[in-house]
Amino acid sequence: MRRRSLLFVSGKRRGYITIHPIGIALTYTGEAQQLASAGSGSGTMVYSLDNNSFSSIVPTGIDAGDYTLYYKCSESDRYIETNTFSIACNIAKAHGSVTIDPTPKSLTYNTYPQALANAGSGTGTMYYRLGNDGDFNTTIPS
Repeated sequence: MRRRSLLFVSGKRRGYITIHPIGIALTYTGEAQQLASAGSGSGTMVYSLDNNSFSSIVPTGIDAGDYTLYYKCSESDRYIETNTFSIACNIAKAHGSVTIDPTPKSLTYNTYPQALANAGSGTGTMYYRLGNDGDFNTTIPS
C-alpha cells in the first residue's frame, strides 16, 4: 500500500482592491478638503500624496490645483500588499465675489494725483480700471 502525504504551504495571497477611490469635485474654500472617497479591499487601504508616506487617512488638499492621490491595500497577516494605483484629483479655483463695492471719492483739485474711489473688497484680489479701455490693475486709478 502506497502512502500519500499532503504538503500544505502556508503563505499569503495577493491582496486586492474591491472599490477604488474616486476623486471628489471640489472648489477652493480655504479649508482642508478630502480629495477622494475611501476605497476598500483586502486589508487596510492606505493613501499618499507623495507615493512614499502612506496612511489609512484619505489625504486632504487646501490650495486650488491638481493633486495625484496614490493608494493601495497594505500588507496584512493574510495578504501581500497590492500594487500602487493613482488617480488625479483637483480643487478648482473659486469664483471671486465683491462684498463691498468701490465708492467714488469727493475730490478737490490740488495738483497731485488722487485715488478716484475708495477701495472695494471681496474674495480674491480686487482689480480696477478707468473707463472701458486699458488694463485692469490692483491700483485704484487716479
